[in-house]
Amino acid sequence: RDLLFETGPKELRPSAIRYQSWVDLANKKLKEKGEMKMMDEDDPHYARLVPLPLLQLGDPAQMETVFCRLRTLSPVIVYLLTKQVFPACMYHQTTKLSASGQELAGEILFETRLGFSGTPSSLLPLEAGTCQFEPGTDGNLIRVLTDPKVMTVSFKSQGWSVKSLLRDIALSKPPFHALIDTGALVTGMSNFEVAQYLLESGLPTMEGVVFLDR
Repeated sequence: RDLLFETGPKELRPSAIRYQSWVDLANKKLKEKGEMKMMDEDDPHYARLVPLPLLQLGDPAQMETVFCRLRTLSPVIVYLLTKQVFPACMYHQTTKLSASGQELAGEILFETRLGFSGTPSSLLPLEAGTCQFEPGTDGNLIRVLTDPKVMTVSFKSQGWSVKSLLRDIALSKPPFHALIDTGALVTGMSNFEVAQYLLESGLPTMEGVVFLDR
């Protein structure tokens, strides 16, 4: 498609020249293998490649020939990755505005700060003073998390998937009532898709699923 937006004689446009270099490389490889004499218009692996200006994207036979003849060439693979795959799958910003809790809760940006939330730790801005831990809180957390009356452990077989894990949750007896901080396990699905899949897979005692959509 780049050919349509480039100027000059079609055969001298950058896209046509690049494509012709691929054709020449493909023919060179056939010569090195001694297979040029096997050229056959009925075999896409040995059919002749038409010039880019004459290539019809809607012609299955032509496209099959291009695929079979060019798909293993390094320059073609590099072009596909750098021009199509990477721009679509590795989108990123050239500049990024970021700030840490130290900056946001300190005096650098705001003169008045009403609160500071986050995981309790001593990593507070100097202006906020020291973190006042409630006595016994850490001990109570550890006690609850290690109490077999409250906590259980379920081992999953090798090869488990996100959907198999959700099915186990949906069919669990007694039932689960909440998924908390499961983002590291349940990946590739939105909160809506997870809620929908749980309802479709089980949850016979539930009337619905509440989830955050943003």
